[in-house]
Amino acid sequence: MIKKPQARIVRKNEGKTYANQWLFKEGSLTGGDFDFMVGNIDYLVGPPLHVHQEQTDSFFVLEGALTIQIGDELFKLRPGDFATARPGIPHTFANTDQNQPPVKLANFMTPSGIDCYFNDIAMASEVERYPRGRAQFEEAAGLRVVGPTLAEKLGLQFIGKGE
Repeated sequence: MIKKPQARIVRKNEGKTYANQWLFKEGSLTGGDFDFMVGNIDYLVGPPLHVHQEQTDSFFVLEGALTIQIGDELFKLRPGDFATARPGIPHTFANTDQNQPPVKLANFMTPSGIDCYFNDIAMASEVERYPRGRAQFEEAAGLRVVGPTLAEKLGLQFIGKGE
């Protein structure tokens, strides 16, 4: 069992990075009660519509405009905007504006544990390319996919320069 620290300082570029996207500053793997991560969301990048069984998933936009779906509603979040999805509420997000740089996003989840999901996928991909797919990791993390990504839902496709 990880002993919970009385205090924790994580400097600007410190933390554990997963999927070349999320820099975890705090999580269950460091003895934390919550997960706090910062990510850069490229154009059309985002998870499929999903629910967390036990976690509240909260988002704070630092730079750019992020499209987020909570339940059946779509919202455009801009710097300083905050959104939260309680356990069991379907949600997803994506950078849907190809004319902007990656969206910088702070993500806060409570209770902690999603860092274990990213760690498990990273470890499996290094060793065996997770032969049973992500489903085993999603189930262990209390995460269930219930729909498509926003790119799929909105019919968006990546169009590179010169195409």
